[in-house]
Amino acid sequence: MKLTGRKRPGADKLLEHRWFESSLENPISKVRLKRYVIKKRWVKAVNTILALKRMGAHINLELDNSNLKNWSAYFKDEYDALKAGSIDGTDTEPHDKAITRALEARYVPPQNLKSKPERTLFVSRFGPRVSKNDLKELFEQHGEVVSVKVIYDVVTGHSKCYGFVEMRSERDAWRLARKVNDLVLFNHKLFVDLEVGRVMKNWKPRRLGGGFGGKKESGQLRFGGKERPFKKPISMEASSSSSSPYHRHRDTD
Repeated sequence: MKLTGRKRPGADKLLEHRWFESSLENPISKVRLKRYVIKKRWVKAVNTILALKRMGAHINLELDNSNLKNWSAYFKDEYDALKAGSIDGTDTEPHDKAITRALEARYVPPQNLKSKPERTLFVSRFGPRVSKNDLKELFEQHGEVVSVKVIYDVVTGHSKCYGFVEMRSERDAWRLARKVNDLVLFNHKLFVDLEVGRVMKNWKPRRLGGGFGGKKESGQLRFGGKERPFKKPISMEASSSSSSPYHRHRDTD
């Protein structure tokens, strides 16, 4: 094997090189090799910082964790469009125009929903011909359904391919939002989450530049929801448990 060319070889290929031939007493594994590379990168970074300081550069290595005390991988009671656009929820300025639009927009929750929000599910990504009876039949396999509402465009009359399902039990609603990720209806994989429009303060939907999730191609990813939770900031120590709202209820079965 030659270590030439622009393409960087992977750990498996490197282990085939004669430089990495090892005895049985001290074998070199893929894991050991990766750890070694990571360690070398840290050593290089530290040496660079020390060299800059010796040249007179002022480098402040103290991290401000004051805003991270209440950090969570998920939004809880209040939505922040600025934070939603950040992979770790720490942005202080909007990085795309849609975030600015969401910050300035005024959202009025739907007034025609009669269901109780704490046990209502937001369901989307189903086909345009799916009816409320189709949704009810599917969700009745996971608990008693009280009501179903499919949202239609007021101008065209066509389905917007999302709606709301109210469960009889709040526990069933939480379980569906937290555990069920493979619901398929007529060859469409559904997205199921707890309704937030009527319960989360300052909520802004996707059409106003907010929401959760999104596609990479759009350049407008939104974090802090079930589909894309926040990543832990680099300056934050790893914790053993997450404060996800999807873990508030413990299963008894």
